This record gives sequence, C-alpha cells and structure tokens, in this order.
Amino acid sequence: MQEIKLLSAAASSRDAAKELHRFEIHKDLGDAENIVWEEICRFYTTDKNADHIEKSILKERLRAQFPKEDHYEKFDMIVSNLRKVSVPNILDLVREARLETTSRELAVALEDGKHKRVDDLIPVYQGLREGGVDDAEEDVYKAPTYADLVVDKDKSEKILVFPKQLNTTLGGGAHRGNHIFLFARPEVGKTACALTMAYGFLKQKLNVLYLGNEEPKLDVIDRLKARICDKPIDWVRDNPQKTDEVCFARGYGGLIFWEPKENGGTIAELQRRMAVHKPDVVIVDQLRNMSAPGDSEHVKYETLATSIRGLGKQYEALTISLGQAGGEAEDQAILNMNHVYGSKTGIQGTADVIIGVGATYQMMERGELIMSPCKNKLSGNHKPFKLRMDKQKSKVY
Repeated sequence: MQEIKLLSAAASSRDAAKELHRFEIHKDLGDAENIVWEEICRFYTTDKNADHIEKSILKERLRAQFPKEDHYEKFDMIVSNLRKVSVPNILDLVREARLETTSRELAVALEDGKHKRVDDLIPVYQGLREGGVDDAEEDVYKAPTYADLVVDKDKSEKILVFPKQLNTTLGGGAHRGNHIFLFARPEVGKTACALTMAYGFLKQKLNVLYLGNEEPKLDVIDRLKARICDKPIDWVRDNPQKTDEVCFARGYGGLIFWEPKENGGTIAELQRRMAVHKPDVVIVDQLRNMSAPGDSEHVKYETLATSIRGLGKQYEALTISLGQAGGEAEDQAILNMNHVYGSKTGIQGTADVIIGVGATYQMMERGELIMSPCKNKLSGNHKPFKLRMDKQKSKVY
C-alpha cells in the first residue's frame, strides 16, 4: 500500500488517525513519511476538536523543524500530495494486512507452545477482526441495568437446542455468541446430531447457515429433509415434491447451505457469508476440514475454534462446530475432553459447551449413543445421558 494513501487517510479523519495508530502504521512508513505522521498526530493532540488536519499548519510546523530549503522540500511534497481518499477502504486494507500478519504470528506461537505470546496475540487478533473505532462505544455500558443489556428481547432469549435432553442439560438452551463443539468417532452420529439440531433451529423460524465440507451437499440435504419429514431417506428421494411441501411448511426456508468449492472453506469466506446472510445459527460440519494458518493439526484446530467463536459474538449467532474424537475413543460410550482429536487445549478453551458423542459397537447396532457434556458453562451439568438414533431418518432423540 502506498504510504501517501495512509497519510491521506490520517489527515482526512481524526478517527482514521486513531485507527492507523492502533495498526502501528509507523512500521510501514519511511523516515520522511514518519515525520509527517508524527506531525499529524501532534495536530490532533493539540486541537482536541479538530476532525481533520489543515495542510498549511502542517507545512508551517515542518518548515520550522527543517528551515533549510533542500531539507524541507521533500516534506512539502508529501503534504502537498495528501488528497481525498476512501478512508473506510484504506482502513479495511490495512486491517486485512494486519489480520493476516497477526494470524501467522498466532499460528507460530501456538506451534511453539508460547502460551504467553498466544495470550497477548489473541485479543489483538480478535480486535482486528471485529472492527475499529466506529464501534468502540457500541458494546460499552456504564453501570448497566437489566433494561440496558436486554434491548432486543428476541436476541436476549435462549435458543432451544435439540434433542430435548441436550436442551435440558444446557439449562434451557444457548445464547447467541455461545460456541458449542460436538465431537465423535466416525459413524457414531455427529452429522445426525447436527441435522437434528438444524431441524430444531429451523422449527423455531431461525436462519441456519450450514457449512458442509464433509459429505456431498446432496447427501446432507437429503438427510436433513429426512429428519424434517421424519421419514427414511429413500422415501425422501422417491417423493421429492411431497418432501419439499412438508419441509417448507416446517421451516426449511431458513436454511442457507454452503459447500466450499475448495480447501473446506476459510474463516474469511465464512465471515463474508455471515455478513451477507446474517444467520441466527452457524453449523460447521466439519471444523477440521477448514483451512487455517499452521502446519500442525492442533494449531489449525485452535486457530479455527478461536475464530469461529469470535465470529459468533461479532454477528450475534450461536455457533456449533463438529470435530473428530481420537482413536482412543473407539468403542467408548463416555468421552471426555482428552478424546478430542488434534487439539491440546485450544478447542477446550474456546468452547462454552463441549459434547462428546460415544457408543460401543453393541450400542451402535441397537441405535443408541451417549452424549457426555465434557464442558458446560451454560448450566454446569456434566452428567452423561443416553439417546436413540434412527440412521435412516438422521434422527437423534
């Protein structure tokens, strides 16, 4: 990015200068441009009411510092070239560049096990992704009352999470901004659980963004329709018109299905879709298939989990991620957080709720599974409970 554009943005707007200071743009400027930058900052510090700088005053101050004509000439040229620019676009470009750099630094810190560095970088990463000075006052409350905090009743109410036993275990549902992580061994029933949840959300007239990067979209959508219709999947495929009538009558119109074309989808791509579609709930099936910085599995997992939690808070959505259980969970009914595949502490730290879905081989033959609330910040209930699963209907109950 050209240095003159950065300085032009700072000169055009006090808020832009504040944001660029947060981005530490002095690191991107040459010696002469840095001196101009310092004078711009001095201008705003001196005049607390100024919303933009006056070039004539800027030039006078620079001439006072560099009275020799050949020294001052380069500063005069820089200030003269300051022009009107699109401040939001300039800030967005800088933010994206800083976000990419910080993401790489976070991945390296996670890989090297530098926990102090990770703790320092995570708030920086979140701040860069969530925006700038324009929203600095939106989520700040001074001595808030209940009425201050619950402005939008619909968004303050809990979202019911199906099956019913899970909803009871969570204390009556989950809030927007909560992150639920559900994991299991292959074939145990992760997707059936996710589709049961999705149907429950759709019944509540909520918009559900379903990121499907594990199975072909036609298979997942047919399974969801089977769950909605409470019919075997073969019936759904044999009766497409009747299936659609039933599905749309039961909330199917709130589904936004996204199948990434490549790389399992990225956080940036997910964010763009959340910004456009404004879902109430986001289901990521599966987390491990998404792309993220980091060479090792646990670094990628932790980066993704951190990012998805942040997106849920930013866009006021309940987020649900699906993941794998490690080989030690094979033929196990009750799982714990140590069974999460590819993560040491990252996912465990970023989720409000972690649900392990387990079953022995005999239980799977009988269509049974056990949900274990390994982590439950919503109610504190960690008691495992048994459920039944109808694979033909992708129904967990």
